[in-house]
Amino acid sequence: MKNFDIVKAETEAVQINPEGWVVKGSFNPNEAFGITTEKKEPTNFLTDLVSWATFFIWAIVSIALIYSALLLIFGWGDEKQIARGKDGIKYSLIGLVLVIFSYTIVKIIQYVGTH
Repeated sequence: MKNFDIVKAETEAVQINPEGWVVKGSFNPNEAFGITTEKKEPTNFLTDLVSWATFFIWAIVSIALIYSALLLIFGWGDEKQIARGKDGIKYSLIGLVLVIFSYTIVKIIQYVGTH
């Protein structure tokens, strides 16, 4: 049995050991997570910051929406719990719309700034 198998990647050969680890290659974790590193400009940092902040807020809004839905489902006739669930869903959806609009506005400003 060979120690290494040679596998053709997109442009170069990559060696993989028997455990499946890449020994030699051009894997860039920044590219895998969508982080731009080619240009060292402040706009790239701001773009990454806005992307991560949008993802974080999106996650919080999603958790709040699920929690509010569970309050509504398991309220079982308790008017206080049902009201909390309805308000939570309403505010979560408002937050979701605000996140979408804010991300869209930032992308429009970035597009106008670069063209």
